[in-house]
Amino acid sequence: MWSQRSLGRLRSVLVLVVLGAAAGARADEQLDADSARFSAAVALEARGAYSEAVAALEQFASERPESPLAPDALAEVGELCETKLFEPARAVASYRRLVSRYPENRLATRAATRKVELERLLDDPHTDAASVGALLRLVEGSATPSTEDRQKVARFLDEHPDFARADRAHLWLGHAAEAARDLDEAKRRYALAARGADHTAAAAQHDLAMLLLRTGRIDEAEAAAQALSRFSDPLSPRARAEALRAVRSARLEHRLRIVALVVLGLFVLGHLRGLRLAPIPIEVRFLAPVAILFAIVAAFQPRPTARAVAMIAAGGVVVAWLSQGRSRELRSGVERILRALAAALAVAAVLYLAIVTNDLKQTIVETLKHGPD
Repeated sequence: MWSQRSLGRLRSVLVLVVLGAAAGARADEQLDADSARFSAAVALEARGAYSEAVAALEQFASERPESPLAPDALAEVGELCETKLFEPARAVASYRRLVSRYPENRLATRAATRKVELERLLDDPHTDAASVGALLRLVEGSATPSTEDRQKVARFLDEHPDFARADRAHLWLGHAAEAARDLDEAKRRYALAARGADHTAAAAQHDLAMLLLRTGRIDEAEAAAQALSRFSDPLSPRARAEALRAVRSARLEHRLRIVALVVLGLFVLGHLRGLRLAPIPIEVRFLAPVAILFAIVAAFQPRPTARAVAMIAAGGVVVAWLSQGRSRELRSGVERILRALAAALAVAAVLYLAIVTNDLKQTIVETLKHGPD
C-alpha cells in the first residue's frame, strides 16, 4: 500500500515531468519560430534585398536576444552592412553588440577582429565613414572600374596598408589591371592578395597562376599552381587540380605548336628546291578564288575567327601551289603518295596553328557539341 506521503511525492514528480515536457515543447516551438524568422531574413538576402534583410535580422536580434540564433543574426548584419550596403559604421555597431552580448559565442572572435579593423579606419583623421564606404563599394562591386577608380583604391591602400580588406582590394585591382591589359600590375596585385591564408588569398593565387599561363610563362604558372596546396580553403584542392590540368594542356599545346612549325618548315624547304611556279596549277587557280571568298566572308566575323580563316585560306593556297608545282616531276606512284601525305600533314599543321594561335579550341568544341549558332 502506498502511503499518503509517497503518493504526494509521486504526484509532485509527475507534475514536474509534465511541466518539463511542456516547457521543452514550448522551447522547441520557439526555436522553430526563431529558425523560420532567421530563414526568412536569409531568403531576403538571397534575393538581393539586402536592406530588408538587415532590418529583419536587426529586429530579430532585438526582440529575441536569448535565442541561440541572435549572434548569427548580428554577425550577418555586420557582414551585410560591410560588404553589401557599404555602411561601415553600422557594421561596427552590429559587431559591438555581438561581442558585448555574446562574448563566448563562436562568432565573437571574428566580430571583434572586424570591429577593431573598421574602427581603426573610421578613427583615422584622413578617412571617414563615407570614404571607407565608397571604397568598399568599389572593391565589392562588379562594375568595370575606371582608371580613376583604380588610382583611388591604390592610393587608399598606400595610405592604409592595414586596411581590413586589403587582400580583397588587391585582388580587385589585379582583375581591373588585367582587364586593362596592364599585366605586370595585375601579377603584382595578385601576388600581394595571395599573401594571406583565407579564400580570397587562394583565389588570388589561382588567378596569378592562370595569368602566368596565359602569358606563356608555363613553368612559373606551374609553381604558382602548386603553391595552392598551402591553403586550407576547401575549394583550393579543386582550384589547384584545375590549374595544373591547364598547365599540362598548355605545355602539350606548346610542344604541338613547335611540331606544327617544324612540319611546315620542312614541307616548304623540301618543295622550294627546283620549284617551278609557272604555269599556275589548275588546282591553285580553282582554290585561290574560293579561299579569297571565304576570307572576305570571315572578315565580318569576330576578329579571332577572321584571322583563323585568313590563315587557313592563305596556308591552303601556299601548300597546294608548292605541292602541285613539284608533283609534275614525280613519276612513281609511291612518290606521289608520299607527296600527298606531306601536303596533308602541312595542311593539318596550318589548321592547328590557326586554331591555337587565335584561341578557338573551346569555340570549336562547343560547336561540335551543340552545333553552330
